[in-house]
Amino acid sequence: MAEAAVAGRLCGERERAMKIIKRALRLLDEDPDPLRAAWFWEQRSRLVPALARGDGRAELATAQDLVRGLPPSEVHAQVLASAAAWSMLHRPGPEAMAAAERAVEYARMVGAHDIELNARLTLGGLMVDAGDIEAGLAEMYEVKDRATELCADTVVSRSHVNIPSVLEGVGRSEEAVGLLREGIRVTRRLGLLDSEGWVWGNLAESLHSLGRWDEAAEAAANAQRLEQSAKPRAGGSIRLAHLAYDRGDLAEAARRLGHARTFFGTHDPMPQYALPMTWVALGVAAAEGRLPRRPGRTAHRPRRRPPARHPALRLAPAARRRDRRGRRPRRSGHRTRPSPDPRTPPRHGQDPDHRRTGVAGVRRLAARRAAAGRGRARAG
Repeated sequence: MAEAAVAGRLCGERERAMKIIKRALRLLDEDPDPLRAAWFWEQRSRLVPALARGDGRAELATAQDLVRGLPPSEVHAQVLASAAAWSMLHRPGPEAMAAAERAVEYARMVGAHDIELNARLTLGGLMVDAGDIEAGLAEMYEVKDRATELCADTVVSRSHVNIPSVLEGVGRSEEAVGLLREGIRVTRRLGLLDSEGWVWGNLAESLHSLGRWDEAAEAAANAQRLEQSAKPRAGGSIRLAHLAYDRGDLAEAARRLGHARTFFGTHDPMPQYALPMTWVALGVAAAEGRLPRRPGRTAHRPRRRPPARHPALRLAPAARRRDRRGRRPRRSGHRTRPSPDPRTPPRHGQDPDHRRTGVAGVRRLAARRAAAGRGRARAG
């Protein structure tokens, strides 16, 4: 059942692989084996996002609970490596870096070379995200070469997805295109359809950055014609939406954006996907005149009533009392404006860090998260 589940996931039969895994977990409920159960839960954590049914975090947490306290094993190393890869995509930062380093050390301890290489690839991407660009890229290239020597096919294919994503994020699009062309040949030779879809999607992005729009459109279309998972198909649709918008075809851009939302689903709102979709949606709306010229200021904006529970707006009992003529008593001193409610978002111009909801603001947000997981794939 384990071999059938892996084969189904790699060849595009994800629904069938999910059924096999669910059946295996039911059998393990009857005859408990924590190590085997953890392996199947880790495999399920990969299928859930591939089917756009979640982010896989709950499944990984279950696998981690099952291996906790057990003797060192390759399954435990794989769970740690997958958890680090999940953190790289969803919550990059110091904790993700520590998780990747721990996964590398644990894989070395149990002698799991493929898992170690996968964890090192994740670690290299996190190093780039942290600003250590050259050291991170050197680590990733070293992993690619070593995986090629060991014939670690899944690591080789993943390196041809993640390294070009990092190169594109730091502005080295031409170098990314060369590696992606090589990745298409590698993944096609290995029969890894899902990885090939990721490669085509990243190639479309890099070609778009270089201004080679016709080639980018062809690459994005190739990403969608393959039998791969939801995320690569969403990436291809987003790239086609960007190309249509840049060419001025607003109807096509809106149509492709709808396809991207369908593929992406609603259970895994990653910024590296949500922000580009929002950018295109706002651009189309602005071009069609469906946005005000100055975001946040409309002709008939109702006055905001201040929250009555704020302490600064609570009047003293004497101020609330009225005299017999229905007038409030006069207060000595100058009138002061109450402090703003911290729960109320600041208006534009009040807070320099306040991010506007217009196209320019979303463009800046997308640029900040460009290298944080865009177009990268998890292990295996």
